[in-house]
Amino acid sequence: MKHAHALQAAPLRHYRRQVSAALLVAQALLITPAGAAVVVRKLPEDAAAPTINPAPGVPAPKDGSRMLRSEGSPNNTMFGPTPPEGSLRRPTGQENPEQAYMAGLEQYKTRSATGTRNYGRAIEYWRRAAQAEEPRALTALAYMYLRGRGVQRDADAARRLATRASRLGNPRAYFILAEILSDEGDGIGAIDMLERGGLLEDALALNELGVRSELGDSMPRDLSRAQEYYRRSARSGSKAAQRNLLRVTGHSSELSDVGERYATTMVLAKEGDRVAMYNLGLMFHTGTGTGISYRDALDWYQRSAAKNYFK
Repeated sequence: MKHAHALQAAPLRHYRRQVSAALLVAQALLITPAGAAVVVRKLPEDAAAPTINPAPGVPAPKDGSRMLRSEGSPNNTMFGPTPPEGSLRRPTGQENPEQAYMAGLEQYKTRSATGTRNYGRAIEYWRRAAQAEEPRALTALAYMYLRGRGVQRDADAARRLATRASRLGNPRAYFILAEILSDEGDGIGAIDMLERGGLLEDALALNELGVRSELGDSMPRDLSRAQEYYRRSARSGSKAAQRNLLRVTGHSSELSDVGERYATTMVLAKEGDRVAMYNLGLMFHTGTGTGISYRDALDWYQRSAAKNYFK
């Protein structure tokens, strides 16, 4: 069996060497421009920031992929974790604040036939939940005021709402407060808010601290520290942090569970990440987290090569 495995694996190694050599020549001839990191600074739905060059002393992303600060599609933890049972007060005659918050989130997530979200209805529900001091509703309203979604943009209102939510123990509120301070040019204050959120293991705050550590944005450049922030954020469920960690380390072994590594690598590969494509090919090639499939391995190696990644 070992001999058969070697016979089938050999052509793949030969193919990968051919691809690597061809891509090295192409880069030498300046056919393929070097990738640059693109920083996405906003919460879901906001536009990406311009392309930037890596900071001095900080290695460029191995695959030229995006440095992610976004979590993508809205989800049930977008504005923080579920409060402990019994922690919410319920004013007499008013609906359950948990139900009101979730109803608002559904309105926020649902798109109309024209592709727009129903911000007005979402805000109505969240305002009712906020009357009961529902921390996620307060955080959601802070975000809406900060970004001017369904309401006129009002950073002061956003600050007041996020401050109330943070005092009620919502970790995501610190990320919103950091966004406010960043918009005002107060990088040091933003770091303070992010660190407070990080102490509560907020995934977005930890991922943002990782990005800032990697870039040297309002804090010293420190790639090893950035990786640790990414690891903590990934453990808290951030897909952006998992991808950032994969990007800066160049492999998926940072994720402890082999099944989790395979699942995460598959997601990132399907999203077009060329390092993940290569790693997925390697997983199929060696049977790591999945069964050995030389056909799938070759397919993912080819996809990675088509995006000019070489190992």
